[in-house]
Amino acid sequence: MWTGIIALILFATYIIEFNFISAYKNKIEISDDQTKSGFACYSATKVRTFKGGLRIINLAAAICCAYVTVNEYNIYITLATFIGIFLALEIILRLSNISKLPNDTIETFSGIFYLAAYPIARLFKNSEYEISTNRSYELNNCTLASNEGAENEVEIFQNALDLSSLKLKNCIVPRTEITAIEVGSSVDELKKLFISTNFSRILVYKDNIDCIIGYVHSSDIFDRPSEISDILNPIIVVSEEMAANKLLKVLQKQKKSLALVVDEFGGTAGIITMEDLMEEIFGEIEDEYDNEDEYVQKKLSNEEYLISGRLEVEETNEKFGLALPTSPDYETIAGLILTHHNILPKKGEFIKIGKKYSFEVIKVETTKIDLVKLRVTNAN
Repeated sequence: MWTGIIALILFATYIIEFNFISAYKNKIEISDDQTKSGFACYSATKVRTFKGGLRIINLAAAICCAYVTVNEYNIYITLATFIGIFLALEIILRLSNISKLPNDTIETFSGIFYLAAYPIARLFKNSEYEISTNRSYELNNCTLASNEGAENEVEIFQNALDLSSLKLKNCIVPRTEITAIEVGSSVDELKKLFISTNFSRILVYKDNIDCIIGYVHSSDIFDRPSEISDILNPIIVVSEEMAANKLLKVLQKQKKSLALVVDEFGGTAGIITMEDLMEEIFGEIEDEYDNEDEYVQKKLSNEEYLISGRLEVEETNEKFGLALPTSPDYETIAGLILTHHNILPKKGEFIKIGKKYSFEVIKVETTKIDLVKLRVTNAN
């Protein structure tokens, strides 16, 4: 009987060693160099019946010990011995977490258990099976998707931080693109303007565009007003030097989505919406004030590009892999041309910028450049 107990102990030693080695070998470290974060996990590449085997051994060992004591002591001592041994081993099994032991502890006991368990381990070479490789493939995909998501989150977070240093004058809809109506106009004229523009809000001015006094919402037309002033809504007025994050707080607090931006002389610099501010954080978002026809960016050949004057220089460089000069003094292609040419060019006129870039004006209005053709030469 004692021989059987010793055999069971050796078998239990083998299974303990089996779990030690499994826990040690399956511990992996996955690190993300871009986000400087990491996490440790235990791979589920192999499935083993460790706890089930130990429970069988525990039960067998308790029975053997009970059999030995029954010959020496009465039935009550035997029963107490059996229950005590069985419960003690079960509690140890449930409370222990071998996979969380430090590596040096695992290595110390691993060498001792290996010597005792190796002969028995030879009999159980095929006692494990591999999980489908799809599980590993899915884990890799999840990790890659997590990294890609982290990059986007970092970019959005950085944009949100930059909002405090962004001036409104750098993200407004300029005054030349504002659609507005004079307060003395008829309600019928206002209706026609809503229909032709498809806007939900139209600015209202008195005398000229530099004296905007509010705006009208399309839904207010259903109130059957007799004149525009009956449905006029007040508009928030802010400076073009105001930080974008401060305006965002103002719009949220007053539950508004539109503001008038003025320059240092009180003239209208442009308008800005909540959507414009969100674009600075999350990227391009189309709304009713965005006109695709005004943002042409087409590659005609390896040396020629058709570009709208309202397109940003940095966006053009990024899209076509160019190196057009940038400056805090301007943001758009039209601004780049006017900075170097000083006066508004005429249609068909050529403007040379540096040795590589030449702009041909395709379309120009009274006060702005609408469309240009860019030619790139490989000057050394």
